[in-house]
Amino acid sequence: MNIGIFFSRKKILVDTLYYLLASVIPSLLLLVINPFLAKELSPKDYAIIGYISSFASIVTPIVTFMLMRYYFSNYFRVDTGQQDLIRRTMIQTLIVFSFLLSILVIIGISIYHYYFNSSSTIPLYPYVLLYVLSIWLGAIFTFQLSEYRIQRLSKKYFCLSISNGIVKVLMLFSFVVLLGFGALGYELAVFLTALVYFIFSLYRYRNLVFGKINKQILFESLNFCWPIALAGCLEFFSHGLGRVMLERVGNDIEYGYYSVGNQFSIYMNLITTALFMAFNPDIYENTVQGNNGKLLKILTILLVVESITVFLFILLAPYIINLLTAGRYVFSVRYAQILSLSQIFILIFNYINDVTIAYGYTKIIMWTKIIVGLLSIMILQFLINKYSYIGAAWGQSIIYIFYIIINLGLLFTMKYKRSNVNFK
Repeated sequence: MNIGIFFSRKKILVDTLYYLLASVIPSLLLLVINPFLAKELSPKDYAIIGYISSFASIVTPIVTFMLMRYYFSNYFRVDTGQQDLIRRTMIQTLIVFSFLLSILVIIGISIYHYYFNSSSTIPLYPYVLLYVLSIWLGAIFTFQLSEYRIQRLSKKYFCLSISNGIVKVLMLFSFVVLLGFGALGYELAVFLTALVYFIFSLYRYRNLVFGKINKQILFESLNFCWPIALAGCLEFFSHGLGRVMLERVGNDIEYGYYSVGNQFSIYMNLITTALFMAFNPDIYENTVQGNNGKLLKILTILLVVESITVFLFILLAPYIINLLTAGRYVFSVRYAQILSLSQIFILIFNYINDVTIAYGYTKIIMWTKIIVGLLSIMILQFLINKYSYIGAAWGQSIIYIFYIIINLGLLFTMKYKRSNVNFK
């Protein structure tokens, strides 16, 4: 065996282990305290947390403007000096520009809640303030993790992720379990964790915070990212719209069970998430270099691991959820099982999404989200009206199947057109 190939594979295995542990350890800590949280959080508390988090698909892309994607896309194309200029511009933009966007987001959600959803029984403040500002504060920390990942500094990624997970668990235990602040304590714990790591990341990037911003890179990054940010917002129709529409159905208790089931369906995806992080730089690099064989191998590995994980979770979900919620939320099992299936399609779409961005076709992502977003409204409206909460759970898988089909269709069309232009 070629010595270079051996060490390359060894590096991937080591990176995967670090990413896996970086995801698993904090999540295991959360699962350990979950029975304590479940005893203190009522279905109404879970309904509040679920409702506020349903806006994540809109809030995160707008506030962060998906600037990490610009850094990722250019990392293997430019020299070290240009990378530093991009890094400085990204940090400055995430501090100032993203803060202004977070204020606009809070105003927008408030207008929707009080004028278009005025019959809601779920309180908005102060939860929305804590939630949105947590995303703004966490943007630089997320950028730091992304930088470690693209540079393949898996050990540093591991240490930073673990420390963040430990702090978050301690905050949650303090404000929810010890102080009994309920949903407010939950959101406050997330906010304070984000604040701690904002300060930490700000110190690490202290040499990049001040100074004249590079306007050319700023405008290039905003022009590159706005289709991705818009596309990210449109993902609300697959991730958030169902939960927002369910809140209008009523029954806060059932809404709480659905939110718990959704939470567990995401928890079970730890292994694949770690693998995806390990291979993420390789997806971009191999796409840029045109190594289609390696891209197919990566997808195959991810799909096999994901499918096995989902199958095992469906079998064990009744026992896992009974144990980790102290027997209080066993009615959420059916939602967790159905929603876990969608994780397979989410993985496939995320993979295709990264390949599309690596090619530089950011507007394909935008048009995919626009087309499927419009379809999602009709699909979810029908399923929720006919099957209520169960319909919304199945709807997530159906919507992501459409995402995959539309994105692939547009990608192949663009590649075909470009190859014909080059041939001529």
